[in-house]
Amino acid sequence: MAIKKYLIYCSMSVKSILSYKKLLFFNMLFVITGFIIKASVLKVFFQNGKDIHIWEDTFMYIIFSSILAETSCFFRLPIFVQTIKNGSIIKYGIYPGLYYIKFFFEELGVSILSLITALPLACIGIVYLMFYKIYYNFLSFLGFLILSVPGIVISILFTTFIFSFAQLLQKTSGIKALLNGFSALLSGSFVPLIFFDNISIIKKLPLALSVNAPIEVFLNYDSFCSVISLQLFWIAVLFLLNIFITENLVRKMLHVGG
Repeated sequence: MAIKKYLIYCSMSVKSILSYKKLLFFNMLFVITGFIIKASVLKVFFQNGKDIHIWEDTFMYIIFSSILAETSCFFRLPIFVQTIKNGSIIKYGIYPGLYYIKFFFEELGVSILSLITALPLACIGIVYLMFYKIYYNFLSFLGFLILSVPGIVISILFTTFIFSFAQLLQKTSGIKALLNGFSALLSGSFVPLIFFDNISIIKKLPLALSVNAPIEVFLNYDSFCSVISLQLFWIAVLFLLNIFITENLVRKMLHVGG
């Protein structure tokens, strides 16, 4: 019954976004445009002496990283943050449950719906695999799909934790700019991390485990077991941080509305 209660907030997020169909259409265009820009820039890079075979992996990386970046929570404001005014007022009635779990399911609904805007990229990836990349096996693709789920969970828990400090900083603009910058560089959503061999520590952090790690398993750059173990570790750590820090910070805010 408790999970069913929280799932209501997931469905509410989906219904709220579906009421703005034009927004979904324009988001889809933005996702496609961003993919074209990244692919074009990296293609120029590979024309200057890089191995053409690496470009094939890179192209798939760009497709999947664009999809995961769209479904992750790193590049959007969490719903609960949008109700915070001056770092002290949050437009929620006094809630008997756990706030961070409510926030989690709200963002989960947004992430699920984001799959619609990423659908054109998924179609491009499928066509590319069918005609050019037949050596990718089904198990590696299945591993990618499985690892994408805890990756999304990590992104939501991490972002919820970071933005809970809006109470202390009074505004969200600084947090958003910082998180967007670090996410673009360290998650693999902007620059493919498969180019770099000496950043093993970065690849073990939450940002990279949400976007880069599932793709590396698909491309056979990393093993499924090592990635899933790190993801589960960070999920446990982030849950504890949300329990002891996010929950307390939100409950200390002045709650209005209902």
